[in-house]
Amino acid sequence: MRLRLMFVLGMALCAVSLSLTGPQAASRAVSFDGVWARAQDAHTMEKGLLRSDLRTLRGMRDRTAVFLIAAPGDRWDREVAPALVKALDADPASFEKALTVLHSDVVRAGPNIEGGQLRVRLDGGGDGLLSVHLPALLSAEQAGVSLTNSSPPNKAHFLAGFELKAGGPGVTKVHVPRGLRPLSRGLPPRVPLVSVEKGATWIALGDDEGSGDDARALRKVLGKLTAIPDLPMEQLRATPRRSASLVDSLRSVRLSGPALATPEGPYRTLTQAPSSWSLETRTVRHPSRYLALGAPVAVVGDEGNAATMVLGVVAFYTPLILTLEEAPLLVGADPKAFAEAVHRGEVPFLREGSELLFYRPWVERWASGGGKKPGGKMLPAADAASTVAGWGERYKLKGLTRASQAPLPLRLGRVPSKEREQLIDSAQVAWTVAWPDDLSAWLKHLEPTLKQGKQKPLWAFDPTEGGLLVDGSFSLPKGAVASSSPSYLSGLGARGGGSGGGAETLRGSAGESRGGGGSSALSVDILDMFSGDAFCPLGRRADAGVEFALDGVAEGQPVALQLEWDLRMGGRSVRMDAFKVRKEAGTHEVDFEVPCPDTAGSAQLEVVLVDPSGAIAAEGTLQLDARAYGGRSFSALRMPSAKQCLHANLNGGDDEFSVATTKGLSSAQVQAAVRGFQEQTLRCYAGGGGNGTVQLEVLVGCDGLVMTSEVMDDTTGDTEFAECIAETFKFAPFPAHDRDGGALFEVPLRYD
Repeated sequence: MRLRLMFVLGMALCAVSLSLTGPQAASRAVSFDGVWARAQDAHTMEKGLLRSDLRTLRGMRDRTAVFLIAAPGDRWDREVAPALVKALDADPASFEKALTVLHSDVVRAGPNIEGGQLRVRLDGGGDGLLSVHLPALLSAEQAGVSLTNSSPPNKAHFLAGFELKAGGPGVTKVHVPRGLRPLSRGLPPRVPLVSVEKGATWIALGDDEGSGDDARALRKVLGKLTAIPDLPMEQLRATPRRSASLVDSLRSVRLSGPALATPEGPYRTLTQAPSSWSLETRTVRHPSRYLALGAPVAVVGDEGNAATMVLGVVAFYTPLILTLEEAPLLVGADPKAFAEAVHRGEVPFLREGSELLFYRPWVERWASGGGKKPGGKMLPAADAASTVAGWGERYKLKGLTRASQAPLPLRLGRVPSKEREQLIDSAQVAWTVAWPDDLSAWLKHLEPTLKQGKQKPLWAFDPTEGGLLVDGSFSLPKGAVASSSPSYLSGLGARGGGSGGGAETLRGSAGESRGGGGSSALSVDILDMFSGDAFCPLGRRADAGVEFALDGVAEGQPVALQLEWDLRMGGRSVRMDAFKVRKEAGTHEVDFEVPCPDTAGSAQLEVVLVDPSGAIAAEGTLQLDARAYGGRSFSALRMPSAKQCLHANLNGGDDEFSVATTKGLSSAQVQAAVRGFQEQTLRCYAGGGGNGTVQLEVLVGCDGLVMTSEVMDDTTGDTEFAECIAETFKFAPFPAHDRDGGALFEVPLRYD
């Protein structure tokens, strides 16, 4: 779902401001050539995504909005940074509106662009150009990297050039960004300043710097990039560098609000009557993740006066596949109302174990009032795969044969009364069904020539093309104004090149030492700790995360931090772990899982970030009490007491010619015992489970105890689930009987 197009440009108001004379004069269209690694249209690329396995598909995000914001450094610190922080704490759909607090002379472009250029001018003798392009797709899974069709994948492209003219203002130090770096609290990270010869011609373009005659070649390239409207991607540099990925810089919008409690998992919860559902208030994360990046151009004069122009980039990436919690957040729907719509069969889904997953266009179609009544004759969910395979044979389409083995779109339908008696779960009132139109529309992504069905396929991936070039200017204020210089101009050593030299090195304390290195250039602050769970559910896992700001790191040099967490109850540790993360300067989020204890009580999650020297750089605490999840609970299984065996009928005699006849267990006795115990097998859904029938062969001794329980047939496709059912049935109590060798029978158990 794309954000509405917004573009605001205004007039210059003061010396340290943007030089704009109106939208037409201040901007022009820019196109990017060579964006794709292979020549493919959007639908072809999406077909490739949908052919991948579900895990890979869930890791894919597409670019749904890009905003470019530019302002002089003092305006950025005073106005833009606070507005950005506030806007990024809101729902992504309201991001554009939240930026309206900015004055009209602050350049804003977006959201329907893929990048753009900022042409910047230093009053008195300096010109520069910053070019940026954001990739259309990001993949969190290695298997999906090639599907992004980008080279290199999971990278933005960026190039900054800036030239100081001979005889210009008295500039002694300059910073020209080499890449986009994460913003921290809305501000760029501290930057390295390069010393330049006062009054001389000097130019930097990407990694190259030169002065005097050495600047001619760079000037020629920079001038060409400024003049052409079609920007070749090969001229730009991939960012972040080395093995770093934009995925690592994605951040979330966290909101406190209602969410549907799913104690038995999303699928089993939605198959029960809505009257049994409940809502809980907790932290929820909007499905769209964002990048907040910055690139400042900075100059320092010979009087200590400084000025900057900051280009900020905010890009939103949204998953193609949404969870039950994410889907209503994307379209601004009430979580229970959306769940009720799924329960009524108005929204199709893909099922993966206990999870329900929604293709984004299905959710957007529902939000707009469409797709609630599919066409064709309803099929049992178990027949969906064979139906698809049959179409493949009929139309000679091999892709359908492969598709029949993967998750297919299903809906929920009401279970008829006579069928409910055969289900294991007495609380279940809905089950999965398939509709031919849903199946055919989904399959047309994979095999466009399929003639089955009337419904056209829906598409999620529709990348915007092109960007804007905007103009701005800034100037060195008169006199020494070091006290008002932006905080990120405190410097961080020299980065080399050009005339050498550099600014002072940032220094600070990292806090308590853990074996050396009591002080460090690092500065780490934990900004927030959060959990996607209202509490730590007993015997399960809770999602947790920490947001922290990292400063004092040289440009392009990530630092390895160790994250240690400890879940404590009553002053003692009950769960702990540690792992390393590599991050560059900026604000970052790190997610992890916490295994919950088996006993309830007040609990605190403590997190410590340790710097490379072993010193504690930052620490924080989150209340994460441990308690039962609710819903149906199953007590520990216990073997039933043995009963006294019955005696066989000896046909009226006990001599050697008597013939013993035994009755064993009657069908009525077996059925009654199975019905009384079968819901205990629902505990096996904790580890997964699926649709289908598990056929058990059970041998019951004359004392009523199960001697053996084995899986004879399984159509659920989950071997562990079936084996769990067989093991659980070893605890089932049966009546005593008179057959010494045991009574052998089969038990069909139907799960949906």
